[in-house]
Amino acid sequence: QQRGAVGLAVAAAAAGARGGAAVPPAAATAAVRAAMRRRRIGMRSTSRRRNTLDGWVIRKPRPGQQLTTQTRTRSAAGRAHSYKAIIDEHGLGLLLDQGAATVPERGFVGPLAAARRALALNNRSGELPCREAEKQSLRKFIGHAVEEGGDSPGVLYICGVPGTGKTACVMEVLGGVRSQAQNSGVQLVILNALQLPGPQHVYSKLWERMSGQRWGPARALKALEEVFSGGSGWAAAGGGGRRHLTLLIVDEIDVLITKDQAVLYNLFEWPLREGSRLAVIGISNTHDLDSRVLPRIASRLAGSKLAFNPYNFEQLKEILNSRLQGVTAVARGAVEFCARKVASTTGDVRRALELLRRATEIAEVELSTAAATNQQRQGQQAAPVQDFTNVVGARQATAAIKEMYGSVHMTLLRRAGLFQKLVLVALLVETRAQNKP
Repeated sequence: QQRGAVGLAVAAAAAGARGGAAVPPAAATAAVRAAMRRRRIGMRSTSRRRNTLDGWVIRKPRPGQQLTTQTRTRSAAGRAHSYKAIIDEHGLGLLLDQGAATVPERGFVGPLAAARRALALNNRSGELPCREAEKQSLRKFIGHAVEEGGDSPGVLYICGVPGTGKTACVMEVLGGVRSQAQNSGVQLVILNALQLPGPQHVYSKLWERMSGQRWGPARALKALEEVFSGGSGWAAAGGGGRRHLTLLIVDEIDVLITKDQAVLYNLFEWPLREGSRLAVIGISNTHDLDSRVLPRIASRLAGSKLAFNPYNFEQLKEILNSRLQGVTAVARGAVEFCARKVASTTGDVRRALELLRRATEIAEVELSTAAATNQQRQGQQAAPVQDFTNVVGARQATAAIKEMYGSVHMTLLRRAGLFQKLVLVALLVETRAQNKP
C-alpha cells in the first residue's frame, strides 16, 4: 500500500507538471517523503513475515504460545481487500490533503474520454439491443424453472460464434429475475470453464458453491451423483431438508470437452433426471456441440437450443449508436465504416467496439499533436481547441482497420498455403484434445 501511496504522489506531481492536477512541488515532495517513511516502518514490521497456505499459519510459535490447527490468520484475499481499502482511503485523500485541486479520473482522461468510456468492452450500461427474441427465450426458460421451484427443471444450450452477445444477454436476464429467484430460494451458480484447472474440476467447483465444501473432483462427482439422483447426499452434507432449485450457468462450456465426454454428458443429463432440481444453461462458441460431441442426448437437446447468429451491419450500427448516445465526437461515417467492416468478416460486436475505440484514440493523438504544434507557432497565447464534434471520422476508422486487420500475423495467416493451414488446425485440435490452454 505504501508503493501505491508513493505512486499516487509521484503521479500527482507529474500531472501537475502537465497541467492535470494542481499539486505544488513542495507538497508533492512532502507527500513522497511521508509515504516513504510509512514504507520504512512497514518494512521493519514485516521482519516477522508470516507464510500462509490457504489461510493457515505456517510459522514458529511465540514463547509460551501453542499453535493448533485452529490458529488462523487473515487469508490472502482478506489482506488484499484491506490493502485496497487503505489505498482507497488514504491514497487519493493524500493528494487532496497536499493541495491537489482535482484528482484526474483513472483510466479515461483526455478530450475524448467520454467516447472511449462509452466504447469500453466492460461498459454494461443500458440494455443490449438487437437481441429481444433471444432474451425473451431466456426469460421464459429461467422464469419457468424458478416458478416451478425445481419440479420441472431442464437444459438450455446456447450457441453462437464469439462476440454475439450470449453471455451479456444471460447476465442481463438474470439481473431482472434475481430478486424473484432469491425469494424462491433458488441457488444460482455461475461458472466459467476457462477459469477451471481442468474439465473434471467443474464437479469440485459446483459442489463447493452448493455446499461450501472443498472436495476433489472424484469425491465431488460422487456426491453430485447422489444429490441429483434424489438420494440423501444433500442431507448428509448438512444441506438440511428439501433442497431448492439449483440454476447452473456454465460459460465457455466447450472447454469441458474430453475424450469420453463424461463431463458434458453429466452436466446435460443430470437436469433430465426426476427429482434432480437442477437447471443448466450451457454457453458454447460452436453450433454443433450437441450433435457432434453429444450424439447420445442430441435428440433430447433439440428443443432446448438457442442460437445466436452473428450481427449484421444494421445491428452493429444500432449497437454502436446506442453506446454513443450523447457523445458528439464520433461522426456517423466512422460508425458505419467500422460496422460494415466487422459485419463483412465475423459479426463480432466486440471487434466493432475495439475498432471504433482505436479510431478515437488515433483522433486524440492527432488532436494532441496539432495542439502542441499550434502552441509552438503562436506561443502561449494559443487558445486550446474546445469543439470536438465529429473529430473521429472515416479517416481515423480506416487507420484503425489497417492496424487491426493489417498486422503481421493476420497477413501471414491469410497468405498461408493449404497445408500450412492444415498444420495449424491440427495443432489446435491436438491442443484442445489434451486440454491445454
